[in-house]
Amino acid sequence: MTLPYATLPGDLDHLIADEHVVANRLFEHLEAGRGDRRMLVDQVSYGRALHAHAEEEVLYPALAEIGAAADAEEGRDEHQGLKRLLVLLDHADPGSREFERALNELIGGVRHHIEKEEREFLPALRRAVGAEEMGRLGERYLAAKRSVPARSHPTVLPTGRRRRLMHVAAGFMDKVRDRVSGRSNVLSTDASWLLDT
Repeated sequence: MTLPYATLPGDLDHLIADEHVVANRLFEHLEAGRGDRRMLVDQVSYGRALHAHAEEEVLYPALAEIGAAADAEEGRDEHQGLKRLLVLLDHADPGSREFERALNELIGGVRHHIEKEEREFLPALRRAVGAEEMGRLGERYLAAKRSVPARSHPTVLPTGRRRRLMHVAAGFMDKVRDRVSGRSNVLSTDASWLLDT
């Protein structure tokens, strides 16, 4: 799925669509049985955590401002369900029934979410606010991604000051946990094993 209109690299819709491409590529490797399933899922989890947080901070408030509050709420609800699946995947062993069930549900849910965003939410937002504002929203989106924990936290409140405080605490704990476990070392490696060394 790609956007049916032209964008600039820093535009909100362009940034989100690029992240959708990365998620789909990781899903393709998982579906084809290529690579290290734990590493691939850790990469999916990390990307989805940043993506969901930034959308909740930037995209959904922008949708609400243009009168699409129901769409924003739908997106938040979908994120909560996907975050719960990511937590299950984090605690399950690759190949186990629980892991594979949660992974299949995650892939289907994320792909549905991508299609809805790229066909409806993002085009509607661009029509309502214009190209220049999409660039400003893109800057805010990138800033939001820099302030997020490295893991999904479905119980964190969706908005407000308490959310920011909880994300600071969770972010600190996530960094410690990822360093100790070694997860932070594999987030940028080729877990598909397709690149030549």
